[in-house]
Formats: sequence, structure tokens, C-alpha cells
Amino acid sequence: MGAKGSSIKLLDESRRRLTFASASGLSEDYVAKEVDLDKSLINRKIIEGSYFASGRIEEEDYYQYPEDIRREGIASIVSFPLRVEKRVIGVFSVYSGKTYYFQDSEIEFFSLMGDLTALAIETLRNQLNKSWFVNRAAHELKSPFTAVHGMLGVMRNEYLGPLNEKQKDTLEKSERRLEMVSSLIDDLLTLV
Repeated sequence: MGAKGSSIKLLDESRRRLTFASASGLSEDYVAKEVDLDKSLINRKIIEGSYFASGRIEEEDYYQYPEDIRREGIASIVSFPLRVEKRVIGVFSVYSGKTYYFQDSEIEFFSLMGDLTALAIETLRNQLNKSWFVNRAAHELKSPFTAVHGMLGVMRNEYLGPLNEKQKDTLEKSERRLEMVSSLIDDLLTLV
């Protein structure tokens, strides 16, 4: 579409700063900076739910790093909140080296891209959280099962004394159940 670049900035846990999560067409120095919402009126407005478009960057006095924007060769910008339902998780921006570059149809398209990007980010976050939880839970379960399996082995080998037939049968059933649960935990760990 002829844009100079684009970026995705995500809110940190304090919801007071934005960090670049992804960028294209921008220098490493530019994307290395954090955006402090107390110092960036534009980004604060976007986080509050409004989109922003500027056709002539040099006329605006809303930016935290105006000299860096000029150094990047950015002349116009359009930015949207990355919104999942009613919660804003970041900012999606598209940059141009030409003044008054973005048309209404492009702004509508980029707004849709921002919505889709927010959904993709939130879906990925949920999957990562779910995977982390399942992995952690499976590992936490594995340790006690290993310990119980070892204790049952001590009993089966009659190190604690002789077993009658009923005790041997109960011990054998317990070991089979334990092996089934251990196999299930191994399957969980394989899936994660």
C-alpha cells in the first residue's frame, strides 16, 4: 500500500508504557524506545479508545520523541487502539514518508487490521498461558507420582515385611492405576 512502515506497541503490566512488539520499516533505534503514556498525548488518547491520524507530523506537538519521528522520515501517521472486546492492549500504527498520505478507505482497512491483530495477539497469549499452566501442572503432578511409585515398589519387594495375597492384589491394582495416571501426565507433557 506504499506505507513507509508499521508497528505494534503493547501495553506493559502497569498500563503506563508501550513497548514495540513488532515493527517494519523503522530503525532499531526508534523501536528500542519505550513510550511513556504520561509524555505521549497521542498514544494516551489511542489507549483511551480513539484512533488518530495526522497528515503533517511536523505540525503536531503531541509526540514524546518528535526529533526521532523526523529522523525516521515519517510525515504522516495513522494509529488505532488494539482492542479485544472493550479492553485496549496496545497501539497499531502505520507510517508514511509523504504528507496527507492516508485516504479514508485505507484508514478503514488499517482499522480492521488493528482489530484482527488484537484478536490474534490475545488468542496467542491465551494459548501460551494455557500451555504454561498445563505444563506446570503436569510437572507438579509427576513428582508425587514418582515418589508414590517408588514406595509401592518398596512394598512389592516386601522390604517392609511379607504381604498376604489380598495386600499383593491391592498393591498390583494400585500400581496399574498409578501407571495409567502417569501415562496420562506423560501425554499432557507431550501435547504442550
